[in-house]
Amino acid sequence: AALDVGSWDVVIADFNLPRFDGLTALRMLRESGYDIPFILVSGTIGENVAVEAMRAGAQDYVMKDALERLPGAVARELQAAQERRERRELEVSLAQSDRLACMGMLAAGVAHEINNPLAYVMLHLESLQQALPVPHGEEQECIEQSLAFALEGTQRIAAIVKDLKSFSRVEDDRRQRIDLHRLLDGASAMARNEIKYRARLVRDYGDCPPVVGDEGKLAQVFLNL
Repeated sequence: AALDVGSWDVVIADFNLPRFDGLTALRMLRESGYDIPFILVSGTIGENVAVEAMRAGAQDYVMKDALERLPGAVARELQAAQERRERRELEVSLAQSDRLACMGMLAAGVAHEINNPLAYVMLHLESLQQALPVPHGEEQECIEQSLAFALEGTQRIAAIVKDLKSFSRVEDDRRQRIDLHRLLDGASAMARNEIKYRARLVRDYGDCPPVVGDEGKLAQVFLNL
């Protein structure tokens, strides 16, 4: 019950407890899933019981005739618990980085696969648009308008694919001259679906010359921001 009430740094348990023993307390702690150091204290614990406690997951045990060891044991286990937390956070971060890398590779592949049929559709839409005679009558104007809308839609898809390719993770460092305004526009477009429910984004660009850098990595930085 106490474990679920507050956030605890360490558990110090006597081996002999009113209605159960320290090993049962240790088992309950482990079953709870909390990563809290457990230190067993006893005046009668034997070596076999101490070994059993350590195998069960106790971090340390202190004899009551040597309680001066207890502060040092607590400090050591608190430090170890902190290191475990930091290691878990690092592992989560690395796993996230791996997922992002895989997503970047997937995005690059998807963008490449979309580009070819998209170019084919755009080419034929443009050909149809040019081949149509001078509009006459309501039906002809409707066809012309439909073609214009279809072409505009494919151009928007092409722009999204271009942004997707920029934001996919690149393995090689390719440094080139980059237009930051274009890159920021791409980041805004990629994040539009997230932004529109939270805020109104205002783009107010000043004069900025091209910079030399890796377009893919800079694009990721802007998207993260």
